[in-house]
Order: sequence, then structure tokens, then C-alpha cells
Amino acid sequence: MIHPFQSTPLSKVVGTPSRTRRRTSAAALGLALAASAAGVAGATTAPASPIDTGANPSGCVEGAEQGAELFPDQFTVQNAANFTLTYESNYKVLTVGETSPEAGTHTYVLVQCGTEAPALEGDLADATVVAIPITTMFSESTSHIGFIDVLDLEDTVTGVSDGSWIVTPSLRERIDAGEIESFNTTGVIDTEVIVAADPDVYVTGGFDDPAHEAIAEAGIPIVANAEWLENTPEGWAEWVGLFAALTNTEARANELYSDWIAGYDAAAALVEGVTEQPTVITGGLYEGTWFANGGDSITAEFIADAGGDYVYDDDPDTGSIELDIETALAEGAEADVWLLANGFTTEDEALAADARNEEFNAWDEGGVWINSIPSDPSVNPFEQGPVMIDTYLLDYIKILHPELVPDHELVFFSAVPES
Repeated sequence: MIHPFQSTPLSKVVGTPSRTRRRTSAAALGLALAASAAGVAGATTAPASPIDTGANPSGCVEGAEQGAELFPDQFTVQNAANFTLTYESNYKVLTVGETSPEAGTHTYVLVQCGTEAPALEGDLADATVVAIPITTMFSESTSHIGFIDVLDLEDTVTGVSDGSWIVTPSLRERIDAGEIESFNTTGVIDTEVIVAADPDVYVTGGFDDPAHEAIAEAGIPIVANAEWLENTPEGWAEWVGLFAALTNTEARANELYSDWIAGYDAAAALVEGVTEQPTVITGGLYEGTWFANGGDSITAEFIADAGGDYVYDDDPDTGSIELDIETALAEGAEADVWLLANGFTTEDEALAADARNEEFNAWDEGGVWINSIPSDPSVNPFEQGPVMIDTYLLDYIKILHPELVPDHELVFFSAVPES
């Protein structure tokens, strides 16, 4: 897995095992069919604080007339390429695209609690049924945290992979208070913790794990979230709609997303007419291999929208490119800027890792930059990045064209000081 903010595979950075995608298990499908026959219950436990669901139901409904439109507030997917969301009178259909080659798509029927689920046939034959609005959630990835925070859903989160990684204050407070459990602190999912907690839904990072089958067999719906598959900042941020669909908070999601896009467009407009584009290389060495961001990745789009010339712009990959350092030097030694050089915080550390790191022109030109602000422990690009794409773009502009945003202070980047 390649996170948009780094070139090295995320599994290698955070110590989680590599995973392959799983289709809905027969057990999970059986549970869904049972729910379809009996009507959908559940999702009845109220969160600690009320959630603003706008005109959509905030809990289970009773006595809804057949065909009544229960979701006046709807989220329209405009830019994301890897999920879709459609609405019927009392349920929503969420699809998540392939997370590995030939794996197919995941389909979820999100049924308003207290109403009948549709027949699982045709396009819905392999769907997983989820009663909404959910009130408890286990989250497998820190990339979910920003969406959860801005939708004010922190009280719904009762489990995360490893709470020690999370910095967003609203979740950090609940973790420190013992209100959120960690279920994967060793790289192995603890299914007993999850099954005992019995959350309304378990949201994955988009990859398969052997533990998922046991979770599904226990009757806990598993929803794949694969925002990292997107190749544009706008599409990446739009995954706020998945969490909104699960919680009926589409009105809030629409407001937020509109603001993010307006801010992003305003930032991009600042570089219109720029004639000189600094050249950029990304990535660095990890266990002898240079991992750079692909030319069709979110990072490449940020660089282009900020008025930069990415050395791998013609590459078709949305994830990472694996190179040896000799190739990286041949193609990027003369680049003006070196971005996402994560893995060291000083030039001395870079040279200790590999003396050839000194050969990059960026040390003397536009600088070497890491995706971190060491002085602010509450900022983490994995968590807040997708909900601050406008700010993120301003950071790129500040690095590539500082004269255009003289008053902007970097949020997600730090310069690596020369020795």
C-alpha cells in the first residue's frame, strides 16, 4: 500500500503485514440475507454526543410509509474514481472499487434502521448489509481519522488499530481516557477484542487480512475503505462521503467538501501564469530500493497544481516507482526540490544512510523536505491530509513558489537542514 504522503510502502513503514483483498465471505452473505428477510435492526445505541444528521434520520425509524424518501440529504460523488454512492427510498448502495487486480468490487447495502432491506439479487446479490446510522465503529487505518473528526463522529469510534499512532485531539482524548481500544499493536489483528466489542461496522484500510473472515462470521459488517487508490486530491478528499453515508451526515459532508474544493481551486489559481516551474523529485532509499511517487499519484497532482515539474510526470503509476539510487540520481540529481525525503531529519542523517544522498542538487537549490512538522505533535498528514487538501496545496506552493504565498506557514512539511 502506498499512502499519498510517502513513496515507501505503508506496510513497510508502520510494520503491518502485506495483505490481499478478500471478496465477501459466504458467512457474511448469509448474515446479510437473514437481515434482508427479517428487516434491519441494530444501530440503536446512542453515541455519547448527538450527531447532526441534518434532514436525514438520526436513529431508527418506526412506521415509515412504503416508498417514503428517508434521505433528503444526499452526497453526490463527483471526483472520486474508486467508490460510488446511490440512494433509494430507505437504503443506499455503496460500492468500493478493486483494491487489487481482478479482485472485483465490494457492494454494500446501507439500510435505514427500522425498515426492510431490499432483496439481495441482481447487482446486489453479493452485497453486505449494514444497518444505518451506525453508532459504533472500529477503524483499521489512521487515514480515516480526519474524516471522522470533521464529521464530529469521534464518539462513534470504539476501536482503532493502534491508538499510540493517533494525534488528532478529538480521538487522542478518547484514547487517553480508555474509551477507544487498540486491536492491532503487534501487526496482528486481535479478533477477540473486536468480536467482544461488537461494533456496528468494521472499516478496513482496503486490504484483506485473515482476521476479517472471523470478524464477518461473528456478524460484524466489514466495509472496505480505499481512499489511497485515488489519484487526485479532490477524489481523495471525497471519501468523506463514505463515512457520511454510514452515519447519515451527508449534509455536513456536502458543506465541508464544497469548502475544500473552493479552497483548493483558489490556491491552484495562484500559480496560473507561472512560467518557471521548479523540477521536483520525490522519495528516498528504503532497504536498498529508491521508492518515488508515481506520475499518476496524488502527490504528482499536487506538484502539478502547485506549479512544479515532476521528473516522473510521464509515469503511469498511481502508487510508487521502485528504482535503484543510480537511476534516481541520473533522473533527479539536478532537480531543484526534493520532496517526501522521509526517513531522516538532518543532512547528516541522510548522508549516514547513504553518502550518495549528498549528490542531489536540491540541497543547494529549492531544498529537501520531509512530510512532518516535528514541533506540532497534533499534526499528521496521514490523518488530516485528506480533509485539508487546500492547505496541503498551499504548502506545495510555499515550497515551489514562496513569493506567491508569503504569509502562509507550512503545516505538513519541514525543511531538512543542511549540515
